[in-house]
Amino acid sequence: MSIVYNPASADRLQSYSSIMVEDKQRCLVETALEQSAAPAQRSLSIFERVITTHAPILESLLLQSPTDSILQLYHTSRYLQSFLKSYPTAWKYLSFRLYYPSGTQPPPVRVVLPGHLDPESQRQSRPYALDKLLMTVAIPFSPCLRSLELDNTAVSGQILISTVLHSRRETLEHLSVRGCKNVSLKYHIVPYLTMFGLQYDVDMARNIGSSPATKPLALKSLYTYRCRHHRRRPYLTSSLQRKDSDSEPTHELVTLCHKLGIWTDTAWCSTPAGRCFRRRGYVQMRVPQGSAEVWVVFDRLWRSKNWIGSVDHGSQPSKQDGKLWEHSETGAFGEALGTGEGGDPGEGKTLPAHLRQSHTRFVENVRCDNCLEVIPERCEQCSILMHCIGCRKTLCASCAYERPYVHRTSRSSTSVDDAPQPFWWAPGATVSPCSMQDPAHSVSYISNQPSSYPTLMFHWCCTEPIFSGGGGISIGTPNREVDQVRAVPLPRGQGWEDVEYSSNEFNKTFPKYAYGDPTRPDYSLETGHIAMMKWLLGPPDRKISPCPRNLCQECYDSTHWKVHCKTCSKPLCIEHDLRGLRLRICGYRDLAMEKLAIQEQDGTNSLDHLPQARPTSGFDLPYRTQRVVDSITSSFTDDQLGDNLTELNTPVIPHTDLTESGELVRRSSRSFSASNSNGSRSSSPSSLYCDSPMEPPKWQGCQSFFCPQHRVVGDHRQRCGSLLFECTSCSVNVCQDCVSRNPPCNCSYCESNYLCPNCARNYERDGTCRRLIEEKARRERKWKKDMRALEGILDNKLANEIAEFAGQFFDAIEQEQPGVSVEQVEDIGLSGWS
Repeated sequence: MSIVYNPASADRLQSYSSIMVEDKQRCLVETALEQSAAPAQRSLSIFERVITTHAPILESLLLQSPTDSILQLYHTSRYLQSFLKSYPTAWKYLSFRLYYPSGTQPPPVRVVLPGHLDPESQRQSRPYALDKLLMTVAIPFSPCLRSLELDNTAVSGQILISTVLHSRRETLEHLSVRGCKNVSLKYHIVPYLTMFGLQYDVDMARNIGSSPATKPLALKSLYTYRCRHHRRRPYLTSSLQRKDSDSEPTHELVTLCHKLGIWTDTAWCSTPAGRCFRRRGYVQMRVPQGSAEVWVVFDRLWRSKNWIGSVDHGSQPSKQDGKLWEHSETGAFGEALGTGEGGDPGEGKTLPAHLRQSHTRFVENVRCDNCLEVIPERCEQCSILMHCIGCRKTLCASCAYERPYVHRTSRSSTSVDDAPQPFWWAPGATVSPCSMQDPAHSVSYISNQPSSYPTLMFHWCCTEPIFSGGGGISIGTPNREVDQVRAVPLPRGQGWEDVEYSSNEFNKTFPKYAYGDPTRPDYSLETGHIAMMKWLLGPPDRKISPCPRNLCQECYDSTHWKVHCKTCSKPLCIEHDLRGLRLRICGYRDLAMEKLAIQEQDGTNSLDHLPQARPTSGFDLPYRTQRVVDSITSSFTDDQLGDNLTELNTPVIPHTDLTESGELVRRSSRSFSASNSNGSRSSSPSSLYCDSPMEPPKWQGCQSFFCPQHRVVGDHRQRCGSLLFECTSCSVNVCQDCVSRNPPCNCSYCESNYLCPNCARNYERDGTCRRLIEEKARRERKWKKDMRALEGILDNKLANEIAEFAGQFFDAIEQEQPGVSVEQVEDIGLSGWS
């Protein structure tokens, strides 16, 4: 991952060396001029006299000023230059770090001019610029250098080891070279510490403690994360035998620092077996042969990335989100500031990051909320996956899974206390946590497939971050607010709980099972829908948190955070799906449009002047319900309004069935007579509303919730097959059940343009819907067809009768029966024609 640096900080480092060279030349010129001419006596300024004659003031100023300000003070005047050169404590704590941004931040906008190189292709500082600065300032001016921070810079590892560490090994206690790509663990850090490790072994073998002939190593803490040859992914024990692997120097660094008593920011995860998801994923991806033993390395400063103070150098935000390294610390460019005696927040400039309370409160004395056992330090993924964002419950690797992890008990406790602990990095462990199999503690466990991994009893609300193999967390939304997921574990009962799980006014007035009982989902709750719309709007200053929420089983089963989809009954998150305006609700348009329409209302259409017409649920009516009530009351006259207010209380309920509400309105409008036109005889439900003299209540839908149509990044939930129809006129969503209860029109226009029941009535009035016209034309065509068929039948009947009588006439002639005269034949023929 390429380092994106702060251009302002990079320019500072690039200019330090050139400033030093120019200042040295200028001093030589001024000295030559002073020697050639008579020296002019210059009076010192008040500032120069105060800081050079009052040591406590100068020391306080140095502790509260970043390294950048100290260097600028050094270049203020020739008198201060000579003074600070001879004042060694001024260069006691130096920090030249550059900012390594979070992966969730968007990259800065880069302007590349024609003929210039892209700043991304250059290093953070010019080659050897920082090396010259260290050799010019750190070595000559700081004989008592105690802390040096060079994070994300282009410092050379050879210069760092041979010059700085070699000359200041008796005083330098803290060194941070995180992200320095030119500093190698394999060729610089580990060989340097190996010399002291060998000397330590010799001294321990001789039982002399430390040799007085060798100079002691004062180093107490070493930060080397993201250096060259630093392994950030899990590795097998067999890979340590390969010298060309980068896991060997990382492993050596941890063991050497432990031997020498140096705190390092690289450690091994103490979560046992496959309960560490990084260890499990590594084994499942590679399937190593034999007994798998996986070492999971992680950054111990992953919460703050070794950054102290706010990243935004503007006004400090007032919202406390658990990132104590930003809100409870005073710093500049990640460098700690202050005397530590009070005033500014923080513990002063003298303490490194791992000793500050903003870090130790997340690591030390963390106990499981279920069994009260002390939880040792573990990797980033284990810390987040076993911590509930809702109730802030933290569980150990045994209680967080469906089956416990039982350690093997040692035979002799005294021998264990006397012998050195083989798993010093996993306190309390008697079996190597790197082993992928849980220890067999009972016969039932042995017979129950010991190779299978247990199930984690935590669930993500809707979206979940992407966990990389290197231990980092990537969240789709590029926003710094999502970094609050790193603030774990936070204690319970101190206000860090999620808003929906804390005791606020919403939970005090919110009815129980307002969103439906998960065991018995009810999707027609009036109170639940009204409360949901109020919660959808929320306070005006409420911002939607894009941070994913990991919930324990108890919080996941509660009804505070979710609603249910009507189709698949899967839980839908209120914070991200509903407030994020992703859900679909039957009877409503897209939630973004609905929220904008509700916010633009001035409240003039509400029924505040009709208190008896308001429901008794204790919540205000949603905007759509108010419009329905207005449409009903506007159809009554002033005299009829007072007589029918009592009957109007029922139709305003959002989930009232359309047929029942129609019957109620027809009972309230008995004085009106219905028309008996052909349109009223139609079988289509919309014809009842078209020719009715009384305007029926508007269709509101069942107001059920459905899964989002489009998934966002990180949403790995199973796809839902819910299908909603969208009205082409008003863009209202209509579920399949409402379509079945209100079948659409089958005219030529409505077949290609679906219309909700409300728009179908309106389009019938203005003639856009072709149903009445097409039904009339269809009736006319049928009548004409029937008439033509009737005429054909009559013509055929008349022709048949004529042919029958003509046949009788000619039959009589042909037979020439005797005794029949011509007059008789003529009479027969005339009678037949008649």
